Amino acid sequence: MKRLFEWMFLLGVNIAYALYRIEGVNACLLVAPAKLVPAILRAYGATVGHEVQIHSPLVIHNARENYSHLAIGDQCYIGREVFFDLKERIALGDRVTLSMRVSLLTHFDVGRSGVKEFLPSSGGPIHIQRDAYLGAGSLVLSGVTIGERAAIGAGSVVLESVKDHELHAGNPAKKIRDLR
Repeated sequence: MKRLFEWMFLLGVNIAYALYRIEGVNACLLVAPAKLVPAILRAYGATVGHEVQIHSPLVIHNARENYSHLAIGDQCYIGREVFFDLKERIALGDRVTLSMRVSLLTHFDVGRSGVKEFLPSSGGPIHIQRDAYLGAGSLVLSGVTIGERAAIGAGSVVLESVKDHELHAGNPAKKIRDLR
């Protein structure tokens, strides 16, 4: 019975894609069983390693045609309500943990607002190196690299890259101490 449900769910994803392209798949990722999420991401262009656990709802924005801007290493854990902005590339190394409600924003755009002349659009990739940990509700902005075995405290806003083996926390995130 479980296999039949999984097969029917994946068929539904394919139908959603046929009707609404990648936005249809995005909608399915809001309710997909954790067991199916890595396979769905792979099927639509993401690179996803082995033994990856991804919980729904997973929110993906700016995927364009597919998920080719997303690379997830082996043995990663992605908690509930994680937000990926795929306007630029997001790469997670092996054994990265993204706690619930982490947001990775690869671009900034004020849209049609009059402040556009003062705040031009910008963007850049986000790299989270192996064995890094991002606490619940943390926010990482464009162009940031989180170093190997680095940790980000819950609710932190990361504006600048974090070196290997460091703990950062706060808004904006600042170095708290070394992790050695």
